Amino acid sequence: YLYENIECVVPTMVLKGALTILKSQPWVPYAAGFGGIVTTAALFLVLSRPDRFFDEHMRVAFAGNYYLSINDIPRVLSNLNEGQIDEQSCLAPKGSIASILSTGNGMLNVWSVDTALNDRGTNYDFGVCTVEQLLFGKDDTLDADNTNYAYEDDGTNPCFNSANYLKHLNKTVLANFTSYDYVVLSDQAKRMADDKYRPPSIVALYEEWIPMLEVSETIPVIVAPHAFYSDLVNMTGLENYSEFASLIHQGATEYQAVLIENGQSEAPIVPVDMAFLAIYEEDEDMFSLLTSSDGVHSSLYGSYLIACCLYATVAGYMPPKDTWSDVQGLFANARYIAESSYGYPGPEDAQYLWEVAKRVTLDGYVPSTFIEYEPKEWDMQDLSRLYSADDDDLTRDCYY
Repeated sequence: YLYENIECVVPTMVLKGALTILKSQPWVPYAAGFGGIVTTAALFLVLSRPDRFFDEHMRVAFAGNYYLSINDIPRVLSNLNEGQIDEQSCLAPKGSIASILSTGNGMLNVWSVDTALNDRGTNYDFGVCTVEQLLFGKDDTLDADNTNYAYEDDGTNPCFNSANYLKHLNKTVLANFTSYDYVVLSDQAKRMADDKYRPPSIVALYEEWIPMLEVSETIPVIVAPHAFYSDLVNMTGLENYSEFASLIHQGATEYQAVLIENGQSEAPIVPVDMAFLAIYEEDEDMFSLLTSSDGVHSSLYGSYLIACCLYATVAGYMPPKDTWSDVQGLFANARYIAESSYGYPGPEDAQYLWEVAKRVTLDGYVPSTFIEYEPKEWDMQDLSRLYSADDDDLTRDCYY
């Protein structure tokens, strides 16, 4: 009954945070003498003050592509709660959740910017170099020059192509490694929308991601990215925006099913596709502000919306409302800002985006033009025999 009267979803780690706060209060033992009434009231107060949940840092890792690196979603997420979320990433601009396992980080040429420099100005923050480093804090197969050819080297992995970066990681980020609570997985939108292109990612989840997640005890979070329409991209079969968004969600639910059916206790979906679709239906002018000039990648408006959806998914409640008045501040330390003639959303627009994120993420809102496609059931044994996680024939034209 208590939780039904709170406008949020309360995940396990949030309850742990609330109980930790209660245990630290000197008056709690006396509450038991009043039949638990005071304790219940106090718990309600704590749960109704979500800013107090972070008595300890939440740790969120990111593995994916441009979808997360443009406008630096990892750092924006952390800034939404004043740095109380520790973030780390392994991103590759044109990567999938399958290909990043073999290439690792690809941010060398994207994040070589002043805002990526550390406090001493001596090293850039490109993130970690491989998924194993991200989940375990080490990678025994990783060689600084990739002399053992353990990974594909396209010239963009900082550990292979930036002097001493691996040594820097081992001395700093990885020196006192603590596992992450969540790992956010971002695949390519067109791949997720087409069951011809999903198999390599599904095989990668089944054969490689799940065993690593079981050992690291990290909860996978699946991003359902926004649909788009652009003359710069082959849109054959995806011209209808609502259908495109719905097919992306079908892909996300299939990824989720593979994870849960094979040992993961949970695998929440970040419904960015639903958030963009809701605005597509409600506000044509606002919808036009959600993507950058290429019509594909998110603008600063779109990235704020994405970050709010992601925050609500992992925390179980919305970020503080005071972010509405200073959205620009959330992006102050972003390592890459996409070109956007629209600028940052003002307070009124930010409030609307925040409210849309809340509706689709926490309130269960489903846009009226959303099509609920039945998820396909995959035979993992047959799929593993037919496809590999790095099947190049299935990666073409799926870069967005």
